[in-house]
Amino acid sequence: LKSFLRGLKPCPPQPLRGQLWCPSGSAGRPRWLAGMLITEEIATAFASLHSLLEKTQESVKVLVLAERAKLDDALLAEGEQAKRAEVALLEAHAARESQLAAEARAAKLEEKVQVKREEAKRLGEEIGRLEGKLEEKQKEAKAASLQVDRLETRLRQERTDARRDLVGAVAEEGLRRKQAQAQAAQVQVPAQRGGAGSSSPERGEEKEVAARRRQA
Repeated sequence: LKSFLRGLKPCPPQPLRGQLWCPSGSAGRPRWLAGMLITEEIATAFASLHSLLEKTQESVKVLVLAERAKLDDALLAEGEQAKRAEVALLEAHAARESQLAAEARAAKLEEKVQVKREEAKRLGEEIGRLEGKLEEKQKEAKAASLQVDRLETRLRQERTDARRDLVGAVAEEGLRRKQAQAQAAQVQVPAQRGGAGSSSPERGEEKEVAARRRQA
């Protein structure tokens, strides 16, 4: 259409008709021929314009379809992205819940460990007290053992001394007996010689010797 309009030029002025526009190269041609040429060029221009419009519409349709496809792809990608985001959110929520549960378990275990630590500390203190008492008892037992050893030593010494004293006493008693027997023998000889009229001191000595023998 623009090329057609550019091809129009002013026709030669006509009397009483004013200025007319004619197609390029139509100057000097008959008016009816010029009108036919204008009609054909207009028809050609409109046909070209219609063809261009159809091509434009086709191009627009193609662009619209392409843009719609892009939009569909974008919506699909957005939907997939939203699904992935939702899955990630759910996973993060589950991970957070797992973390909270793990933290709760860790807190409970820490409480149990603290209780065990306090119990171990208490048992350690109790063991320390018992060890102190045991050490005292061991010292007492050691002292008692030393005392027992001293008593046993003393008892053995006393037994030895008593045995020695007993042996000495027995030996002394045997010696006394021998002396008494010797004295009795010496007394009996004069008595036999003197007969029945022996003195009373000699009888007393005999009684004493007999009493010693009975005691022995």
